[in-house]
Amino acid sequence: MQLPIPYFHIVFTTDHALNTLFRDHKRAMYDLLFQTASEVLQAKAKAELGCELGITAVLHTWGQQIEEHIHLHCIVTGGGLRLDRQKWVKPKSKHYLLNVVELSAAYRDKLLAGIERLVQRQEMVLADEAAEAALSSLLAELRAKKWEVFIKPFANPDTVTAYLSRYVHPVAISNYRLESMEKGLVRFRYFDNRERAEVGGKGKEKVLTLTGEEFIRRFLL
Repeated sequence: MQLPIPYFHIVFTTDHALNTLFRDHKRAMYDLLFQTASEVLQAKAKAELGCELGITAVLHTWGQQIEEHIHLHCIVTGGGLRLDRQKWVKPKSKHYLLNVVELSAAYRDKLLAGIERLVQRQEMVLADEAAEAALSSLLAELRAKKWEVFIKPFANPDTVTAYLSRYVHPVAISNYRLESMEKGLVRFRYFDNRERAEVGGKGKEKVLTLTGEEFIRRFLL
């Protein structure tokens, strides 16, 4: 059951340069991702609204082209309990929850610092000193990049549960998206995420052709 309040859809995406690290250290990295997203959201809500948010998060590890695309889908309450738990605090408007630019930077910095901490504490063991040096260089590059957290209000709170359910028990690709499988090639339909961000909505549907081997490799990931 949903509360009679606004809800926001928030997506925390990881840089693809971290894919190998996630693949080799799943438990440590996924725990860190969930913890980081929760902590930066609650910290921003405390600073801007003086409240504690309600958060439901689901891990999604692929994109429309079934490539590795590790991100969290979060459903977040529009406002929350005041820190003394005596009153419900509303957001500034049903279209605005938190400063997304500051949230994005905080998420980037906290996630990268968390990775360094895991290595320092040997909770994530790398192959050798060369691997540690390469990781240190990579993290420095990622800190210099702009990361973008996605925040959008749900048009109707009743859609929240239905939306989230699609991410709880999915497969990487459904049969209806398959166009053909012949001569060692697989063709399937997808929506381009980058185009979708530019035009809004789903953008134009496209068809991707992969070799059977590449299709299976992506599906197994």
